[in-house]
Amino acid sequence: MVKNIVNTVLNTAGSTVSYTEQEIDTISKPVRKGVLKRFPIIFRLFSTFGVVAIFVGFERIISDIPVLNNHPVIVLLVGVFALMCTGTLYTKL
Repeated sequence: MVKNIVNTVLNTAGSTVSYTEQEIDTISKPVRKGVLKRFPIIFRLFSTFGVVAIFVGFERIISDIPVLNNHPVIVLLVGVFALMCTGTLYTKL
């Protein structure tokens, strides 16, 4: 009995969320395209700033760890290993 009620509530909530996502996407799509067309340089600069901020943040975190700061080869090997793992995972999926 309780399981049926929970399943009904979850299904109703899921369908409500899906419907809301579709409606918001339908409403915001024309505005989103208009803004991107009107201000392309601002969005490119903001995106570039975000990417650079992430790289600088990673660099500062790595430089704060003494072992990684003193042995950059370890950072290189960990990076290559991470790329190999994600590449292998990508090909399997």
